[in-house]
Formats: sequence, C-alpha cells, structure tokens
Amino acid sequence: MKRNQLKQIVTITILITLVFLSIDSTIAEADLKKQQQNDEGRIKAIVRILYLNSANNEENAIQQMSYITFPNKLYFLEIVEFLTSSGGGVDSNYDAMNFCFFAGRPFSDLSEVGSIFGWAGRIQSGTNQKPVFSGGLNWDISNTKGLQQFAGELKIRTFLQSFLLKNNPSKNGLIDFYHYLELSGISQLFYIRGITTYDVFENDKNFICTFWDVIFPQNKRFDVFFRYSYQNMNLFNRGKGNQLSFGMRINILP
Repeated sequence: MKRNQLKQIVTITILITLVFLSIDSTIAEADLKKQQQNDEGRIKAIVRILYLNSANNEENAIQQMSYITFPNKLYFLEIVEFLTSSGGGVDSNYDAMNFCFFAGRPFSDLSEVGSIFGWAGRIQSGTNQKPVFSGGLNWDISNTKGLQQFAGELKIRTFLQSFLLKNNPSKNGLIDFYHYLELSGISQLFYIRGITTYDVFENDKNFICTFWDVIFPQNKRFDVFFRYSYQNMNLFNRGKGNQLSFGMRINILP
C-alpha cells in the first residue's frame, strides 16, 4: 500500500471517529438536559435519621429530618429531635423534644432578583415551650450574580434568612438571622456544613447558636460526622457552652 493511500485512510478514519465522538457528545448533552428538565418537573424528597452523642456533657440525640421541594421551588423542611442527658445542659438530667418546621419559595422565577430573594416561614416548639411563629426573607447568596461563578467553582452553597415577624417578640426575640453554609469542594473524602443563628432580644439579651459538621460519606445510605457546637444561653432545651460530638446519619430517601 502506498504511503499516500495510507495517509488518506488514516485521515478518513480520524475524521469518522471525530464525527462519531461529536454525535455521541451531542446526544449525551441532550440526554443530560432532558434529565435536568425532568428533574425540575418532579417532586423531590430527602429523608434522614441522625444519631448524635456529645462526649463532654453525656447528651444523646436522635433526629428525623424531611425535606421536600416542588416544581415551583416551594419547599418544606421538618425536623424532630429527641434529647436525653445525664449531665450538663439546662438540668443535670432531662428528656426533651424539639420541633422545627420551615417553608419558603423564591418570589419569582421570571426575574433575576425574584429568583434570588424569597419568603420564608418557620414554626419552632419543644418540651415546656410554646410554639414560636415567625416569617421573613430568604437570600440565596450562592446564586447571586457576581458570586454564582465563584460559588460554583468552589462548590459553595450558602443562604441567609432573616425572620422579622414573630409572635410575642418581647419573649421570643425581635428579629433573628439564620445562615447556612456548605463547602463540598475541599476534599472528596468529606464536606463541611455549618448553621449559625443570631437572635436579637430586648435589653441587648442576644442569643447566638452555631454548629459545624465535618461529614464523611461512607456510601449512598450512611454517613458519619464530627460536630462542634456552641450557644451562649440555655434555650431550646440545650445548655449554653461548647460541645464536641460524634454522629451517624442514615439517608432513607432518595
């Protein structure tokens, strides 16, 4: 076979291969977009059960969490927590239950501002505590123009909620801020999640609560994590101070 013929065969083979790769890439991209469109039109649910043990005050907690999102981006989040303690906390020995329910939605999907900002509502209650109803605003920080690319590259998910409307504000606080931050681009072995709450009360009696989890996914259904938490006063059936904890999480859905 002559050298020119060999070059032609090689060239044609390469061109055919590139064409098929291009077609395959186009089909894969179309399938991905179709899957994303299908996902956007479906109701999604996350259900988890969590066990937490804090060594420094001998506290145990079992928590059940359900998170549901709808095609119109309306979401519901429900958390029920059962606590037992044989040391520290509000009393030396106590059993308690905490309940929290969140709901929210962006104001509009048709505008940039409307998709970033939205309304949020919350109900909190617990053992020997009357329900606290509050409503306010949600700011999706990680999807804000100018921050979206930075947050996407570093795999940061963060939002801020401010609850302005409360029943009995003199007792439950005038306003509180709820901040969520998740860092999943640090390592393939773990990711970090943190929640900080700051409540403004009358007479400069402000409440701060924060916890940070380092989560090690083991498989689709099971995670282990270490938690650091702090709060500056006895509230929501928890004592003030620092805590170091170890936990396990079972992912029931999806």
